[in-house]
Amino acid sequence: MRRTGHIRERSPGSFELRYKRGGRTYTKTMRGSKTDAQRALRQLISEHDRGIAGIAPAKMLVAD
Repeated sequence: MRRTGHIRERSPGSFELRYKRGGRTYTKTMRGSKTDAQRALRQLISEHDRGIAGIAPAKMLVAD
């Protein structure tokens, strides 16, 4: 299954990365060049494919 995402320039030097995980759409805003945004999006997608959690749990206790 091929994972895809989308890059949108919000303002000069600021990009919004959109990608899907588990049926939900996530967005991340980053500053840098378009090439940096493309690398970051590829990294997010590959981490998801390898099963690495890229999003913090909704609730984390100090004891955890």
